Amino acid sequence: QESKRLRALSRAGLCTSASMYRHLSLDDRWTPLPQQRALSSIPGTCHVRWCAIAGGVLGICSLLLALHSALKSPTCCSVNSYSALFAAPGWMWWAATAPTTTTTTTATRTRTTTTSATATQTSTSTVTTTTTQPLLELTSPGGACHFEYEDIHRPGGLAATCFCKHAGNSGCVNLPWPEGCVDETWPHKHSVTFRNHAQAHNCADATALLTIPKSYFEHVQFLDAWCPSGAPALLAEMLREGFASYQHYKSGPVRQCIHSGHHITVPWLHLHTICDGGVVDNMFGTGREAWCSTMSSQDEAESLVVEIMAWAHGPGPQQAAALPQATPSTCSKIGCGMGGPKGHCSCSWDCPTFNNCCSDYQDTCLGTCAQMGCGHFTSGSACSCETGCAAAGNCCEDFQSTCAALQP
Repeated sequence: QESKRLRALSRAGLCTSASMYRHLSLDDRWTPLPQQRALSSIPGTCHVRWCAIAGGVLGICSLLLALHSALKSPTCCSVNSYSALFAAPGWMWWAATAPTTTTTTTATRTRTTTTSATATQTSTSTVTTTTTQPLLELTSPGGACHFEYEDIHRPGGLAATCFCKHAGNSGCVNLPWPEGCVDETWPHKHSVTFRNHAQAHNCADATALLTIPKSYFEHVQFLDAWCPSGAPALLAEMLREGFASYQHYKSGPVRQCIHSGHHITVPWLHLHTICDGGVVDNMFGTGREAWCSTMSSQDEAESLVVEIMAWAHGPGPQQAAALPQATPSTCSKIGCGMGGPKGHCSCSWDCPTFNNCCSDYQDTCLGTCAQMGCGHFTSGSACSCETGCAAAGNCCEDFQSTCAALQP
């Protein structure tokens, strides 16, 4: 009788549907869960109908938001844009345009059910979870390419500490602001911009701006070595934000430059932005010491990144996006002579002194003159590339072919 009453009320829309109750067996009674009992005590309501109405409203809102975004897009009228819009899953449609990488994690769940005193049935189900992360997020705190600054004694270290304070990097949180460092900062998502104490030449307005990443990268080649997949997206943001920040001083095209790792003034990757046609830090054009170009619009950022990556001998944007996100850990991938960020191994020539060489340093970097360079001996190597190695009888096997200019 109780079950008949509940089904009758459910059909009349006056209470929770009978299907919301837990039905154990033909010999048991309807047993409402505590939360269901509370809901069914409210007279004159139908919770199933309210859930259906609320779900319909949310679905309509999601569709309207998607159509609004598509109509604002410059490619809203293409067939591909419409198909991509309606193919995007649920309310995550706005993330479909960002460069992303996908990580798949598989978990196995085992469930054991005892059907009688003598029989046990075991079933196993596999659940696969896919996580998609934009490449630019690699340099965010917690990302594979977010590195702390390490305060060590080296040329430009005081200025690097100033950069670190501007960036809000956790590596200098306990260090004081260097004298003369405090200045206005424009924070961006993964970078910051501030005024350069050095002034630009050949400019009516001598203002010079610096844009740096919040994550620590010593120079542009360091970025290419330790975060190749995230480098293009980070450089594009720095170019766009440097351009936009300079518009507060003078609207129009700007000149932007980056030091090479062979010729850095401060050991923290930084982008210079000055007036179009100006000069700063003796960077007159693109060459071994620097890359420079004119930027007339933020839309040019991606094409300029292609230039920078080629100049720095790093992978192109498409090639970089296909590389693993994981931080490299061998000199064969990092490159001989390249230092490492805090907490990671190093392939720099002085890594034996700091006892932080990568595992393949000896075999990858100290066997040939092609690896070490001509004209010097590297500590830890079993052979030499110095001019007098022939007399000493310790020349590397490729000395004659690689270092012919040094031979008498």
